Amino acid sequence: MEAPRPSPISSQGGIDDEEENTLIHAHASARRAGVALLAAALTLALFAATAADAKKSPAKKQKGQVIKVMTRNLYLGADLTPAITAKGLGEFTAATGKIIRDVDTNNFPVRARGLAEEIKKKNPDLVGLQEVSLWRNGAASLEPLLGGRGPNATEVRYDYLQLLLDQLNKGKKRYRVAVANDEFDFEAPGDVNGQPGDGPSGAIPNAEMDGRLTMRDVILVKVGEVKVSNVNEGHFENLLVEKVQGVEIKVTRGWTELDASVRGGKKFHFVNTHFEAFDPNTEVPSIRAKQAGELLAGPLVSKLPTILVGDLNSDNDTVEPGEQAVGWTADAASIYVYRPTVPSRVFRIELSTGKRTLWKELTPADPVGVYFIRPPHIANDGKSYAYNYGRILSDLYVADGLK
Repeated sequence: MEAPRPSPISSQGGIDDEEENTLIHAHASARRAGVALLAAALTLALFAATAADAKKSPAKKQKGQVIKVMTRNLYLGADLTPAITAKGLGEFTAATGKIIRDVDTNNFPVRARGLAEEIKKKNPDLVGLQEVSLWRNGAASLEPLLGGRGPNATEVRYDYLQLLLDQLNKGKKRYRVAVANDEFDFEAPGDVNGQPGDGPSGAIPNAEMDGRLTMRDVILVKVGEVKVSNVNEGHFENLLVEKVQGVEIKVTRGWTELDASVRGGKKFHFVNTHFEAFDPNTEVPSIRAKQAGELLAGPLVSKLPTILVGDLNSDNDTVEPGEQAVGWTADAASIYVYRPTVPSRVFRIELSTGKRTLWKELTPADPVGVYFIRPPHIANDGKSYAYNYGRILSDLYVADGLK
C-alpha cells in the first residue's frame, strides 16, 4: 500500500482535470473521544506502517508479500445459560447434565475434520482460534463450586485443540501451537445419564459426575514457514461476573499475541482475542468496550504493522449495510463509520448504546463534477481528517455519420 499522493489544488480548491484530490482539513471543533474500533485498528495500523515505509523510500517500490490469516470460534458445544440461571441444586445438576449431553451430540471430533479441511484448503499462515474448549470429567462433588478449592477434574472428555491438530497434521505436520491461553475454567456436578439416585450425597442425589470446561484462545502457525518472537498472553481486568447458585463466578477472557515473520518476510504483530458476549444492558460503557480499551492500550501497541483477529462479539446492527468503519476514538466508547455518498457522511456511534450522531458531512467547497468521495482518515485526536475525491469537469463524445 502506498501513501496517497496529493494532487495539484487550485486557489478555489478545485482541479483542472479528472483526478483525485487530497484535502487536509484542520478543525478545532470539540467532540467526544471514544473507543476502540478493532477492525479499523487493523486497517489504520497497517496503513500507518506502510505509509511510513513509503516516506522512507518514496522512489522505490517494494514488492509486497501476501500473508494469509484466518480466525475461527470453535464453539464450546452447548448453551450454558440454563445452568447459570437454574434455581436450586436439582435444577442445576439437571441443566449441567444436559449441557454435557449437548456437547456429546455436537460431536467436535466430526466437526474437527471439516474445520481441518477448511484450514488446509484456505492454507493460512496464522490461525487465531477462540473457544478452544477442553472438557474433562471428575467425581461428582460440590466442592469445586461451593467449597472454594476450584476446578480439579482431570479425565479428558474432549480436547478441541488436540482433536483439531490431529486432523490438521495427518500425514504431514502442517501447523503447531505458537501460544495457548487458558481462560474461563468452571466445574460443576451434573446428571448426565438421567438415572435418579446415583449421586454421592443427598444434596446432589442424581449427579453421577462432574463436568469441567476450560476455554482457551490459541494461535496456530505454519510449521517451517512462520518464525515467531515476543509471544505473550494475558487476561482482561474487566470481566463479566455471573452468580451461580449464590457463588460469584468471573468469566475470564483474554488475548494472545506475537510477532511473526512469514517465509523470511518483514515482521508484523499478530493479536487474537475473544470479547465478552453477554454484557448487561445496564452497564455503560459495556464490558466488551472496556476490554477493547484494554486491548488498545496493551497488546495492540506495537511499532510493527498489526493484524487483529478474534471473536469481538460486536453487535450486528452497529454498522448499517453499505457503511464502512473508518476509525475509533480514544476512550473506548465510540466508532466512526463512513457512508459512500456524495456528499459523504461520517457518523459517530456509541458502542454501549448504539446511538449514532452525524459527525461530519464531507464535500469539497466546489462540488461540481464530484462523483465519489473516499473514506476519510481521522487523526487520533479527532481534530484533523483527510479524504480523497474524484471529479469529472466535462465529458467528450464522438459522433459518427452526422449529416
